[in-house]
Amino acid sequence: MLPLSDKTVQILKDHKEAQFKRYARTNQWRKPEEGYIEQTDDSPVITDNCGTRILPTSLSRWWTEGRAKYGLDGWCLHEFRHTYLTLLAIQGVHPKVMQELAGHYSSQISMDIYTHVNMDSKRQAVDIVSAVF
Repeated sequence: MLPLSDKTVQILKDHKEAQFKRYARTNQWRKPEEGYIEQTDDSPVITDNCGTRILPTSLSRWWTEGRAKYGLDGWCLHEFRHTYLTLLAIQGVHPKVMQELAGHYSSQISMDIYTHVNMDSKRQAVDIVSAVF
């Protein structure tokens, strides 16, 4: 179980409300033998218009087709994991917490593979050493 920020919870609630309206519209044209889409607390959040979970390949295709409008052309979804963990490391989050949030087997994976050192961190390290001399 992962904690969510209040902002994220609100975004998900808004999405579920819009999803409920979409399902209601979809149910209007579905035949009874196809079954109607029902939304419960256990319903997936990310679905197609028929309430079916989106396959990873479909999600990747959606991202590839739409990322340019966010100024992220060339980025793959997986790069956000690296960015997320790097930002946590910059903010001083303990590696064990990062490991848990990422679902990694060990904190070494989180630190060695998923976090990246930025120029500001390098400058800060150089400034620390310079202050000694």
